[in-house]
Amino acid sequence: MPPDAQPIGIEACGRSGSRASIDFYLQHNVRSIPTRGPLAANTVAGTVSGWIKALALARDHGGSMPMPRLLEDAIGYARDGIPVTRSQHLATKAKLAEFGVIALAFAPLGHRDLATAKGPVISPGDVRGLRVRVLALPFLSELYVALGAAPRTLGFAEAQAAFAAGELDAQEASAPSLESARVVAIGQKDVIRWGGTGEALVIAVRRAV
Repeated sequence: MPPDAQPIGIEACGRSGSRASIDFYLQHNVRSIPTRGPLAANTVAGTVSGWIKALALARDHGGSMPMPRLLEDAIGYARDGIPVTRSQHLATKAKLAEFGVIALAFAPLGHRDLATAKGPVISPGDVRGLRVRVLALPFLSELYVALGAAPRTLGFAEAQAAFAAGELDAQEASAPSLESARVVAIGQKDVIRWGGTGEALVIAVRRAV
């Protein structure tokens, strides 16, 4: 809340997709929006944009907390995991059961890092303008777009050719992948272990098996 002023609210809910209309659902013989499946994806995520707006407003009103401190807790949870509450455990177990799936094991595979050829990334602002190779995962592209970067989905061979041609500035991958790709040899001398995204392996079987 700004000093001596009215509270400020940020509306960061996802907007409806351009085709998510009543007529669209009626054409698909759907009388109510499903809770799962492709027809349930009727909004565009807005949370990250809301965080960016909140940061800008805080700065406009004299906020001075450094970015590392703001992100400290989030990075800690991303790196070390979060406490799983009893209700979360029961809800996950119930949802899996709805699909006849039995979870056998969960294994964290580590965080994904960012290797750059344009110098180290110290703050989120350093990502702005970078041409980044990412996996074909929508949330990764959305994350880097929100940070002001230009993500591109390329295969390994295409990416190396793009780096050689000066068409890419960075790539996002796991540390073992970056090491095996010998990224230093193609000019990516700065690797940032920012803990922003990670991978996990879930081993499960269907009950019918």
